Amino acid sequence: YYLFKYRPNILHASLVGYIPLISKIFFRNLKVFNSIQGYPRFNLLRKLIWKTLYTKSDLIITMTENTKKKLIQSLGDIKHIKTILNPVIDNKIYIKSEKKIDKKFEMIFYNKISFISIGRLTRQKNYIELLKAFEIFQKKFDINFVKENFTLVIIGEGEDLFKLKKFVKDQNILNVYFLGFQDNPFNLLKYSNFYVSSSLWEDPGHTLIEAAALKIPIITSDCPSGPKEFFNINNSFVYRSGNYKQLSEILLKITNNINNKDLNINQKIISSFELSKKFTKKNFYEGLRNYL
Repeated sequence: YYLFKYRPNILHASLVGYIPLISKIFFRNLKVFNSIQGYPRFNLLRKLIWKTLYTKSDLIITMTENTKKKLIQSLGDIKHIKTILNPVIDNKIYIKSEKKIDKKFEMIFYNKISFISIGRLTRQKNYIELLKAFEIFQKKFDINFVKENFTLVIIGEGEDLFKLKKFVKDQNILNVYFLGFQDNPFNLLKYSNFYVSSSLWEDPGHTLIEAAALKIPIITSDCPSGPKEFFNINNSFVYRSGNYKQLSEILLKITNNINNKDLNINQKIISSFELSKKFTKKNFYEGLRNYL
């Protein structure tokens, strides 16, 4: 209905790309751009659909070079495929980050070193790894010192909530707050001292980029594709994915030496902020220019 009514020249699709491609049968002058939000998990049927339909896209857009390379390896030579960074950052993020946080959240952060993580409570985000690291980290201090000085905030909803809360309770991990979905996570993010990503994979990792834009120091796993491709020791604290003991060591190191110049925290903040500038609408449309 939409195509018949508006007769667009270009249709930019995401996640449902085969439907616009079928529409090309009826609209011969229609160009279809397909954005791939992460590397797809192929079975025989999906691979057949991709080879038959998706490769007929006028442009396939990937968020990372790693995803682009893996698609070419799986599907063979693809005529029109390009990595164009997602337009993650805009003024709305900065405006929302300046809003005062709800009073009920103030005591969570007040006078504490706070770690925050944002994302759906699913296997991908691997929050159990973060909790294991936070548990080991806490055991390095007196219980009252932990209560007064550290907090871990997790924003998001998902099927792992009960499992994660049970782990926190069973292991008696202190000062962990599950705040659920928040319409405005950016003011809470800006109120925090460190952003932590324990993901098993990201493509590219929007919350990492948002934290970088708000100048929050980043701790991340080296998972594919985004973190491994964009974040390194120059702009963040990186640990080996799956190694929660190494993550706990980073937490301990930065909290014991938060003002130590040798950690280069300020330089990491500057470098990650510069990285975030690449993820804008302007750069995204510049990347599309040759295909319009």
